[in-house]
Amino acid sequence: MDRSNLVPALLAISFDINDGPTVYFSGDNGVCADMAIIRDLYRPEVAIMTVGGKYNMGYREAVYAAALILPEYVISKKGRPIHGEDCFSASC
Repeated sequence: MDRSNLVPALLAISFDINDGPTVYFSGDNGVCADMAIIRDLYRPEVAIMTVGGKYNMGYREAVYAAALILPEYVISKKGRPIHGEDCFSASC
């Protein structure tokens, strides 16, 4: 198997790094059942999850997604504010 292949998954991507970990990046995805399929087929060791709660997963959904994917490590990436809004403020 060529371990440098990119594997598209909806608006997310999973990829293998030669002689390194398989990484899943959620992009601006919400939690979905396909995450269990990604776990079964690609077994990502690292998951990078975009979290913010307005245009992507909130914290509850990100924890649920991590439970579906079952990576060794999860890295939380804050979603980009839109029109100057801070997604950690009470207005989100």
